[in-house]
Amino acid sequence: MFDITTGPKKEPKQIRLVKNTDWDRFDEILSNNPNLNNTQINTTTEIDHNIDIINTALKEAFEEACPITYISSSVRKPPWLTREVEEAQRGIRQKLITARKKKTDALWLALRESNKQYNRLISNSQRNAWRTFCQETESVKESGRMNKILKSCNDNKHTLEAVYKPNGDITKNAEETLEVMTQTHFKDSVTDPPVPPPGPLPITTTLLNTIYSPDRIEEALKSFDPLKAAGPDTLKPIIIQKAWTHIKDITRTIMTKNHETHTFQLCGKNPLESFSQSLEKLTTTNQNHFALSPFLL
Repeated sequence: MFDITTGPKKEPKQIRLVKNTDWDRFDEILSNNPNLNNTQINTTTEIDHNIDIINTALKEAFEEACPITYISSSVRKPPWLTREVEEAQRGIRQKLITARKKKTDALWLALRESNKQYNRLISNSQRNAWRTFCQETESVKESGRMNKILKSCNDNKHTLEAVYKPNGDITKNAEETLEVMTQTHFKDSVTDPPVPPPGPLPITTTLLNTIYSPDRIEEALKSFDPLKAAGPDTLKPIIIQKAWTHIKDITRTIMTKNHETHTFQLCGKNPLESFSQSLEKLTTTNQNHFALSPFLL
């Protein structure tokens, strides 16, 4: 009697696919949220509090409007295992069974010939699958290209968050990775003299209205790829774009007050978090002494 022990069964992975979102329901949920109508924001504490309110409102609305999708954790077939290859496998098995039963030279010769054809078919299928993968990878942006390559790896330990430290250890989280990359690529040069940062322009109502005009903010937001990878807040740009009607006023208030109070680090967020290139359109050459709210990154 044999005692066969198997490992624990993996539960299906739960995710929410943006394409399955009921945007009418999403819009209705945000319309009924009174917290998004607050534009009386004056202190840094109120800035941080209202940023959390917006993030929470968007996440809750998205989770309620988008059903959970279950992804099987079973092993996927390799891309080269096509229907033609599977049919060839079944044909060889059948010929092997027949040759073993009848034991004639003709059947064994036919089996050997089928094996040769099958091996050639496998080689061609693997080559074609690799070429297709390379072509698809080259057609996406560099950041998406690296994600696509790593997703094709079955080892979950390899992620984009990990880099080597100077002592040879591997970073454990995204914040540690950003810190190592900053120290490596932006450390002070011993040969170049330090350049003092330019002073900020005087803050006036005209300046704030120019930088944070509703049209400019909306134009920058629309320039995002809607399905761009989510940032630390787990929100894809399409979620913010769809919710813009409900959050544009409170967002603009946060950004202007953030500039007025020189709030550079909000809610204890990662200070190494870089600005989005699209939102940098809102700045001018010397207007760099302010930070944008993290939920827009």
